[in-house]
This record gives sequence, structure tokens and C-alpha cells, in this order.
Amino acid sequence: MKKFFPWLIALLITSSALASDFQSPRTAALGGSGHAGPILNDALYLNPSFVSYLPSYSISGNYLFYSGTPKADSTPSDTHGHAINASLQDGRSELFQAGVGFTQNEFSRIITVGASKSIVQKFGLGAGGKFMLPHGTAQSLIWDTTISGTFIPLDWLQ
Repeated sequence: MKKFFPWLIALLITSSALASDFQSPRTAALGGSGHAGPILNDALYLNPSFVSYLPSYSISGNYLFYSGTPKADSTPSDTHGHAINASLQDGRSELFQAGVGFTQNEFSRIITVGASKSIVQKFGLGAGGKFMLPHGTAQSLIWDTTISGTFIPLDWLQ
């Protein structure tokens, strides 16, 4: 029992982390509730293992702009900006299902990749990666990997 509590605390802390560098209008409208069953290309960014359950080809393009009132301790670049995103996904391949996305904003260019395979009809595994090249003088590549799983015990419960 003593070994269980540190893992539980770590799980609770990490479950609230926001690692998404891009949110489509669908994802933003759901307020973060779309991780279990993302629609179309959102699976590439939120949960790569779910691509196996989206048997379609899909292409997506998005342009985002935002502005707001600056806080006392913020710079103008914190309160307004834009992002351009394009992605494509193939969920119909027999071998495995995959997708790729590109996002550019004021701070960086990001390439997102993801692949998944349904192990059995109700269980899928996925892996993803993000490669970010920040704008500015320090041009060092930053990368991140993701491993995910999806289990669908009932058609209406994910």
C-alpha cells in the first residue's frame, strides 16, 4: 500500500497536464473532453491509438487567430497571435493506421506524427511524436513521444 500512493499522486498530477500544441475548433468546443473519442484528425494530436477506430481518409486545414487583454506582467505577444495547421490521416490501411500534421505559429514550427494498430477489435495501441523547431536565434530541435492505448468495452462506452 505504501508503494501505491506515490504512483497514485503522480498519476493525478500528470493527468491534469496539457500537452496539446494544437487544438482544432472541435477540440476547443469540447473543452478537453474529446480525448477518449476524438473525431477525424483530432486523434493525431490527442490520442494516436484511436486512429484505428476511424476508418477513413481525412484532410484538415485550420487557421487560428486570438487576441485578448494583456495582464500587467505579460508581453503583447502573450495576448495575440495566429496559428496555421494542416494534417492528413489514413485510417483505412490494413497494415497500420497513421497520420501527419504540421503547425506553424509565432513561436515554432511543429510536425506531429502518429500511428496505431487495433490489436483486437476492441483494443488499440498507438505511438506518436512531435518535432518542434522554435523560431529565433536558438534553433534547436525539441521532440516528444507519446504511447497510448484505447479499450472500448461497449460501443457506447469508451
